[in-house]
Amino acid sequence: MNSHTIVIKIGGRTLSSQGVLEHLVADIAALEDHRIVLVHGGGAEVTAYAGRLGITSEFADGVRMTGEEEMEVVDMVLAGLVNKRVARRFQAAGVPSAGICASDGGMLTGTPLLHPDGNPSRTGRVASRNPTFLEHLLAGGYLAVVASTFTDGDGGGLNLNADDAALEIATMLSADALLFLSDVPGILRRRGTEDASSEGEPGTEDAPELIRRLTPTEVEAEIGTGTITGGMIPKVRSSVAALHAGVGIVIIGTYTEDASLKHILAGNSGTRIEQ
Repeated sequence: MNSHTIVIKIGGRTLSSQGVLEHLVADIAALEDHRIVLVHGGGAEVTAYAGRLGITSEFADGVRMTGEEEMEVVDMVLAGLVNKRVARRFQAAGVPSAGICASDGGMLTGTPLLHPDGNPSRTGRVASRNPTFLEHLLAGGYLAVVASTFTDGDGGGLNLNADDAALEIATMLSADALLFLSDVPGILRRRGTEDASSEGEPGTEDAPELIRRLTPTEVEAEIGTGTITGGMIPKVRSSVAALHAGVGIVIIGTYTEDASLKHILAGNSGTRIEQ
């Protein structure tokens, strides 16, 4: 393969700020010889629109447990409003783009997760992948803008966390790079200094240090020391699994300025997870 395949997941300020999104559009437009898949979520907008309709969003361990009514909102907001907004910005910048969702072409098919009460939700886990449609788009020179909604295979919609969708798609394509761009600059190591004075005053904490590179073995070590905690643990472990499945590198970072995408790819910002 002559061109590099890059899967980029955007969220947070990158997705919600028109100025930052415009910079990203221009940055991607300037990349040559790359096949790009842009995966997005939009959970904050889903929650906002659901609230307007009197639908309360429910979460279990940080995962949205999508109900039947809310699934309609998820489809409308993610696969409609947000997806077309992003795809149109690329088209306006001269980048041939296709706004799709992970149901299209049977890209991702899954099964529903259960609510804590035992009833099925419309949030799903991926059971099978099919890259054919996406490969056709990329071969035709299109940038694919992918919303993270997918299908149960029986005509029903399922919701999928955008991080998980990006991991599945990157693995499916054996992507050269998978980038997670959000408001988090990368994986940070916090260092504290103890105060041994007799008064027992608390110690001080130095500024957190950005970890530039991690191997799979180092990932587990940082989890063990408590550097990687909470929701970052499943993300980095899934990233390691993606590496083992053929993805070249995984980069976790933030997008803040024009041309910073090249800086991230060059290893000048963010955290790189690689073999």
